Order: sequence, then C-alpha cells, then structure tokens
Amino acid sequence: MARCEFIENYHTMHVAPQAIIADCADLYDGSPATDVISLGGAEGAVFMIITNDVTAATATITVQACNNVTPSRTYNVPFYYRVIQDPDTLGTTTLATSAGFTTNDGSDRVYLIEVDACDLTSGSYEFCRMKMAEQSADCYAHGAVVAFLRGTRHKEDSLVSQAA
Repeated sequence: MARCEFIENYHTMHVAPQAIIADCADLYDGSPATDVISLGGAEGAVFMIITNDVTAATATITVQACNNVTPSRTYNVPFYYRVIQDPDTLGTTTLATSAGFTTNDGSDRVYLIEVDACDLTSGSYEFCRMKMAEQSADCYAHGAVVAFLRGTRHKEDSLVSQAA
C-alpha cells in the first residue's frame, strides 16, 4: 500500500475559533481572524477557506505575523494564494502584497493561502494568523477554515502542538 504522504508530512490544524464556528452562517461576520499558530517548527503554512453559499459577501484576506500567542503587535506579510472553483478549475497562483486580496462573491470556492515562515522572521516573529476583513455587512458567506503546516521538522507522532 502506498504511503500517506500528505497525512504524514503536513500537520493539519483546526484554526477556526469559536466565533467563526458559532456564526458559520456568515464566515466573514465581524472580520474574524484564525487562531494564532506557531511556525517555529515548520517551513510554512497553508490556510484553506472553503465557501459554499455566498450572497454578495466579500472579504479582504491578509496574513499577519504575530509577536506572541495573544498578539499585542502584528504586521501584515506577503503570501501566495490561489482560487479553485467548479470543482477543479484552478486559478493562477498569485503573490499578494501585505495588503492582501479580496475574495469574490461567487459560491463554491476554495481559497488556498500560503505563507512562508521566513516572511515572518523579518520582524523576528514565529507566530501568524489569517484575517478575513468583511467588506459587506449585510451579506453572508457560509464556509469553513482549516490550516496545514508544511515542512514540519518532526513526524506527526512526535510533533508538539503548533497551536498557540
């Protein structure tokens, strides 16, 4: 049987805080951020936003470097993203500046957001989170958020929690 490369080499994290889960009827409501995660033991992270029912809702997506687990200081960092739709129409992989990018209001989209750990170190931070700044208060987007750590230095069975 073939090895489970993805399962064994990517540390999967449930990063949606209670506020996002409680209001899954509107993923972007209140401009939430994911939980803070540590990239101290990884080369980078991939955040995945999955939307399935969007009514004129958009959000500006940014990735923030954080000074600690309850950040008092953050700064936005550049990252790459790709949009997938219909179910396997791949958009172009695009470099987003620290200003991020704005989602579109189409349903059934997957957004992949990848940040490299070395982009956090310019401010000597090892923690990060993704922010979804709501652009349309009277609209909604059903969906979910998950993150995967890539290039972890330890196998899954010996990996300490990366949740901050």
